[in-house]
Amino acid sequence: MAKLQMRLSHAYAGITTKQAVDRMHFTKSTHNQKIESLWSQMMKQHNRSIKDDIMNEIDSGRYDQEDGVQNVPKECRYLGGLIQSLPKTIR
Repeated sequence: MAKLQMRLSHAYAGITTKQAVDRMHFTKSTHNQKIESLWSQMMKQHNRSIKDDIMNEIDSGRYDQEDGVQNVPKECRYLGGLIQSLPKTIR
């Protein structure tokens, strides 16, 4: 599509090929930007509850850094929380 726009600009706008190339600017589609924004907001909300739970455990003194179960990698905590947040029909 961009090549066609450049050829048409060159042919009918009376500009050089280089000028036609230089005036082409592409960004993400607004549809993709909306999807990415919604996904980002959803993940922030999801992660906020996980972080709040962890901070509550730390503040209450129930969190033990030496306990291997409590000290699992972040990726595992994230995955477990994500799975639990899915509707039961999907799990």
